[in-house]
Amino acid sequence: MYPKKKRSNKVNVFYEKLSDEDVAKKLEGLIGWESNNGRIFKRFDFNSYDETIDFVNKVAEIANAINHHPDMNVSFKSCVVYFSTHAVDGLSVLDFISAARLDLL
Repeated sequence: MYPKKKRSNKVNVFYEKLSDEDVAKKLEGLIGWESNNGRIFKRFDFNSYDETIDFVNKVAEIANAINHHPDMNVSFKSCVVYFSTHAVDGLSVLDFISAARLDLL
């Protein structure tokens, strides 16, 4: 018989729900991001539809790499990206890490 694995008592800080105060502090470090209804969002504008789709594809690559997928509203020359953490029914550190990564694109 195989030994049972012990469960860790450690909590993954990436999946802890942030307080409203923590959200406000973290938003100060991000340019153009806003918070509403338990999610953060930002509108990205582009010169063409092709640029918009290129951006969406880059967002998808990042999201797949870290297994944290945003909602996106894609238009002709813009894309609004929304992050939240469903596991905590609100915002977590992972949402802000993801937002910061998108700002580097």
